[in-house]
Amino acid sequence: MRGFTLLGLFGLLMALAGCQSGDEARAEPPGKGGPNEPGEDPPAPQPSSASTVPTTGVDGSTTVASTSSTSSTSSSELGGTTGAPSTSTGAPVPEACGDGELDPGEQCDAGYQDNNDSAACTKECKLAACGDGLLWVGEEQCDHGANNNDAVYNGCSESCEFGPRCGDGVLQPDDEECDASAPAIEGLAPCDPVACRYLARIAFVSDAKFFGALGGLALADAACVAAAVSQGFDNSSSFKAWLSDGVAAPQTRLKQAAEDPGYPYVRRDGQLLAEDLADLIAHGPKLPLEVTETGAVLAAQEPAWTNIGADGAPFSVVNHCKEWTSKGFLDSARVGKISPASAAELAIWKAERRWTSAGVFTCNYVAHIYCFED
Repeated sequence: MRGFTLLGLFGLLMALAGCQSGDEARAEPPGKGGPNEPGEDPPAPQPSSASTVPTTGVDGSTTVASTSSTSSTSSSELGGTTGAPSTSTGAPVPEACGDGELDPGEQCDAGYQDNNDSAACTKECKLAACGDGLLWVGEEQCDHGANNNDAVYNGCSESCEFGPRCGDGVLQPDDEECDASAPAIEGLAPCDPVACRYLARIAFVSDAKFFGALGGLALADAACVAAAVSQGFDNSSSFKAWLSDGVAAPQTRLKQAAEDPGYPYVRRDGQLLAEDLADLIAHGPKLPLEVTETGAVLAAQEPAWTNIGADGAPFSVVNHCKEWTSKGFLDSARVGKISPASAAELAIWKAERRWTSAGVFTCNYVAHIYCFED
């Protein structure tokens, strides 16, 4: 009995010792070796916030159910709504000009095909208006924008109609010699309908008076050129004085006119003087050359230096104010009278060519000069 008891006690002690040995083994720190250390089981996978768990349906099929901890983002959280596009501020994007619909900021919109800068609705969806610088065909004659002006020649009026211009039937003396659309006036030279210039050469008597010391033929010509330039005459640089130094004559000084028969001479006011240079020399002017470069009419019998006789030749080879360089009272030169004293004397004035050869003046007197375009 005692032996059996001791034997049982010994077994119990051995059992207790075995249990203690197992607990110590399980209590050993897990840091020895890597996660895949032989003899050790790998750690069990941990579920993530976005893992999926397979489930079995009623019919035995397997489906995947999301176990994500985050919810789907709504359209409202993205800062906009579905439908029309939006700007960063959330305001609707305006429709483009040309879509055919009147949108904010547009005055009109006839559509891409019909918006036109020459029509009622421009390409920028603005209503056509006088002064916008665009020509509205059928409604405006012109449109120069901010430059519209009622007084500018060849310009556009403030009502978008043509301003004063060549061919409007009204003579603008500051810009035109004539206007072919104006009522015809007897005795006037033909008018170029495009340029509103006489189809003729112009002649005038100088507004200024000079001593006989004109500075020679060259400076006398320069005085004519300056007068023509001051009035904006065409071909201004070609003007020459009707003078002779005892050698030169109109036919040699006005070479172009001498070689171009049939081209008339007119006064500043357009009145026909002669059919050409040959007619002027042979018969004199048809009416007095008494109109200056400015259009003013001089008083009767005003003198003009010439030294040219009735036949168009030099009147004297010696009396020409020393070739137009002297204003001494001992020197002299031939003068013409630009017009007769009265209408009763007109016939004899013309017959005797008094316009170019009427008397003699001493060079200390002052007189006008005739100027002819070449």
